[in-house]
Amino acid sequence: MSVFAAGLAVHSIASSTSSVGEESWQILLQNLMAIVCVSCVVILVMYWALHRFVFDGERHVPGFSQVVQPSAAKLKMSVWESIRFILRSRYLALIAALVLSYGISTNLVEILWKNQLKLQYPHPQDYASFMGTLYMFMGLGTCVVILIGGSVLRKLGWKKAALVTPIALGGGGLLFCLGLIFTGSIESLSALFHVTPLLLLVFSGALQYVLGKSTKYALFDPTKEMTYIPLDEESKTKGKAAIDVFGTRFGKSCGGFIQQFLFVFVGPVSVIAPYSFCILLTMTVLWVWAVSALHKRFTKLSSEQH
Repeated sequence: MSVFAAGLAVHSIASSTSSVGEESWQILLQNLMAIVCVSCVVILVMYWALHRFVFDGERHVPGFSQVVQPSAAKLKMSVWESIRFILRSRYLALIAALVLSYGISTNLVEILWKNQLKLQYPHPQDYASFMGTLYMFMGLGTCVVILIGGSVLRKLGWKKAALVTPIALGGGGLLFCLGLIFTGSIESLSALFHVTPLLLLVFSGALQYVLGKSTKYALFDPTKEMTYIPLDEESKTKGKAAIDVFGTRFGKSCGGFIQQFLFVFVGPVSVIAPYSFCILLTMTVLWVWAVSALHKRFTKLSSEQH
């Protein structure tokens, strides 16, 4: 609900200050920074109260017999150490492929979509208002998907639950890229909804963004974390650290690098859209293949433990 609350705050402040004039953007930033400062103070007070009134000096929680141990420091690995450790295990390589595919896919579509979003809402105030509304829907969508995510995982199983995110993110992104490629062909569709083709692209990209983020938090992350369960302690700790360093960070940066390369050496959005479509299609296919291959190994390891 924090995402919903943040989106509601941005949308409300942007809407209320839109009629102020040239100073509206400055007032919006001042109000948002005030909310951030107040939130930080609340966090500090809550942290102090927790350690002052809940925990004693030995980290003991009153009412519980066990001692709460501080979490171990996160294992630090360099990029090259992470790559070498992942490549030693096909199982970890498949998990890294999932994370890498997600990072590249989401960045490819997000950059294209936000480019169209800036064309539709060139004024910062309108842009902020739309993003606030978007995050409100994303917060609600995430809550709904999380509530049903456990049931989906139990009824459909690991493989089908893990396939929801690439279908939602990759499939929606491919349709969005097709809309960019064949802009003239969606004029009749946009007329049906009484909107411009640009606004239709913005709404379709926003829907894909919400679905991608919601399924990521509710299904992608839980199914990915489940794959570490059957591993031995070293593979579990070092493998997760390696994938966090390489897969997550490299996937996000690689998607942005691909787009910047296309923008610089190929051309504007209308020209690079077919290239982005082909890259996104490749990553989606790789993602689906990695899920299928990982499911076989995950099932085998899980059955061996029992």
